[in-house]
Amino acid sequence: IELQTALQETVKALQGCGGRLYITPKINSTAELFVCGNGPNLLEGNDSFIEQHPDWQSWASFSRQNLENAGTQSLIVTDLSKTPALEFLIPAFQGTGIRGMLVLPLYYRAFFLGYLSVFRTEIDTETLWAVRFDPNEKQHFPRNSFEVWRELKRGQAQQWTQSDRELALALAHHFAMAIQQYELYSEVQSLNSNLEQQVE
Repeated sequence: IELQTALQETVKALQGCGGRLYITPKINSTAELFVCGNGPNLLEGNDSFIEQHPDWQSWASFSRQNLENAGTQSLIVTDLSKTPALEFLIPAFQGTGIRGMLVLPLYYRAFFLGYLSVFRTEIDTETLWAVRFDPNEKQHFPRNSFEVWRELKRGQAQQWTQSDRELALALAHHFAMAIQQYELYSEVQSLNSNLEQQVE
């Protein structure tokens, strides 16, 4: 699987505005990061890996323990501004319009591989309690009466549905297998390169 393309398709399937695929560093290697769409800015005093921030690791570790107890696998953040454990991320998300985040810890068998994160922006919701005005029908009341029955809420956080979670978990399973294959391929390439140098 081409990881960058797979990430883009995953973000699209989950109706996100952006996403990140963070692969944990192995021995003698650095962490890898794939990004697409809208995402967090760099945190002050840190590189682009928010996943390596101590507060992120503390939140994720605590959340993963709770997930195992609850029998689920996705970390759902409906509203970042109302999640005290993630206050450190607020500067990184300022100006992006992102409010929600779905984070999936990726495992292959018992090995932790990294995180798949999908972001959602805030939305405006409109509720028309007296249905939308239709100019083709004869109305018994003036048109402006419809405004009284209109409710507009700005900057609302989008909810993650059960079907979103199920789809995300299925995709996370495929990502985990793909990352394992990607790492094995990279390891073989590195061994071949070292062998060629030794032969020369």
